[in-house]
Amino acid sequence: MKKIFFIVLLSSASVYAQESNDSVKKKVAKEITDKFPSTRFLDVQYEQFTPTDYTSELENTDLEEGTIQNQKRIKVALNVPIIKKKKYVISGSLRYKFDSFEFSDVENKLDPENSLFHDGQEDFHYFSTALNFTYFSKLFGKTFIYNGSITADGSDKGYERINAVLIGSLVLKRTEQTTITAGLLAQTKRTSIFPVLPVFSYEHKFQSSPWTLDVVLPKHAYFRRTLFGRDRLSLGLNFDGEVVFAYPNQPRFHDDYTYKRNEIKTGFIYEYKLSNKIFATFQGGVSTIFSGQLREINKVDEIITTTQNINGYFNVGISFNPF
Repeated sequence: MKKIFFIVLLSSASVYAQESNDSVKKKVAKEITDKFPSTRFLDVQYEQFTPTDYTSELENTDLEEGTIQNQKRIKVALNVPIIKKKKYVISGSLRYKFDSFEFSDVENKLDPENSLFHDGQEDFHYFSTALNFTYFSKLFGKTFIYNGSITADGSDKGYERINAVLIGSLVLKRTEQTTITAGLLAQTKRTSIFPVLPVFSYEHKFQSSPWTLDVVLPKHAYFRRTLFGRDRLSLGLNFDGEVVFAYPNQPRFHDDYTYKRNEIKTGFIYEYKLSNKIFATFQGGVSTIFSGQLREINKVDEIITTTQNINGYFNVGISFNPF
């Protein structure tokens, strides 16, 4: 689930918190931008993967095998406040992603009429725009955060889908050491296996250690610590669901598809504060791909599934947050 709850929807909360006198709101907003750089005003990332072998199946029949010799990814995220009121904030988000794959040693397993041919290099452009709404309230005497988002996404060929997401998140506990939140996420995306999901976060600062445990499910789990005052090291894992739009334009296939790849990245994140508003990050580790699925847009059935070996990755990024 790419752009999962806190990443897209809570981006506007950081703006509201600047005008609020409620310390809880300020802390929640700061933690959002700390944990998710893509919620800042501007975030740019470059990601590179090491070579890996892959296999694919067409409707449970061996289709292709080969090597992804080179894969790179560029991401740009922009979050802009639109309306700021005492009780709520409306903001807009714009995201762009470029994926490039270079293949080698490709072997087709089916006859030419059924195979899905591709060039030695495949490039994909992905865009999304979102209108986000955040509202702070009280429930059972505790802070309750309502979040709503309407997102339209597509490629360089135009918009393809519209999805609405609604989240309710309750701050169950907040002390100097521990913060716990829980809630529900509901979305309208037709391809979602679970249209309603529980969401949960847990942060705990250990008394006898400089480390903090930071868990946001189903997004990430990290041990974090400050090193020299202006930087931070995180060790753990992050779940990503990367999606692109594909247009095979070949016999036997329709015009528009989505290709989604679920991956877990295990490794480290090093963040350095260049100034009060500019942040640099460097990430590295290994990427484990559960599976990739090619589906017709807004359809659940998988046409092609892919698997690939574990490979390494590194990511460098810079973000700007004037708020």
